[in-house]
Amino acid sequence: MATRFVHLHCHSHYSLHNGTASPERLARRAKELGMPALALTDYCNLNGIAEFCGAAKKYKIKPILGLEASVAGRSQFGKESAFGMTLLAMNKEGWHNLNQLTLPIVDTKLLQKHHAGLICLSGFAGGEVGRLLTDEPKTGYKKAKTVAQWYQKIFGDRYYLELRHHGIESQTTLFDQTIALGEELAIPTVATNDIHYLAPMDWKAHDRLLRQKNGNGNGNTVSGEDHPIMGSIDHYFRSTKKMLAAFAGQEAAIGRTLEIADRIEPNVCT
Repeated sequence: MATRFVHLHCHSHYSLHNGTASPERLARRAKELGMPALALTDYCNLNGIAEFCGAAKKYKIKPILGLEASVAGRSQFGKESAFGMTLLAMNKEGWHNLNQLTLPIVDTKLLQKHHAGLICLSGFAGGEVGRLLTDEPKTGYKKAKTVAQWYQKIFGDRYYLELRHHGIESQTTLFDQTIALGEELAIPTVATNDIHYLAPMDWKAHDRLLRQKNGNGNGNTVSGEDHPIMGSIDHYFRSTKKMLAAFAGQEAAIGRTLEIADRIEPNVCT
């Protein structure tokens, strides 16, 4: 049987100035690609969930309700530092707790209080573990290990180290380090694609949104060049075939997307 895949990190246009597709179009694309489920993980909000649940029912895919939270980390990057973390509701309790975490920044005490029923994906370059590995080459691995162990203690077997592969050369070492960290701590890795638009050609529309967000809406590409702000045009709704090609040798991380989807109770939307 061919390896299947489910997208677990997906932004709609409800991620203000950071997504171009509606929940309806995202659910339809999942169906077109033969994916049995899809997660919606907009930034710090659940505003698209009602539309998403309706679309998932229409296209007969399992909806996974989530968000990308901004969490004040355990390490010392500064008082204002916060890091991306993907949270997915497994059940009704998880859905209730997810609603308690829709804040601009979530502190770790609140996360500890409302972790039940939630699956946690660590983030990648923008997550705390990833930032430590990337920004502190001498001591970062040791610090990242401590942080990962803390989250592992809170979430148990509901904690996964997130792997992404968008063809960004500067993230190659981080990819390998994350795998090594997972192996050392027996924390499973999971493959995701940080989706912000449906098709590769949509990256320019997404760039315009990012410039509006940053107060620069002149419509030009970065520095007048044909290059995306996020460093890659692969932040689109990739097919299972494309994901398998990107994650060659990491088929277990691909397969865990199905494992996670299977852990989600079917009645969370109702």
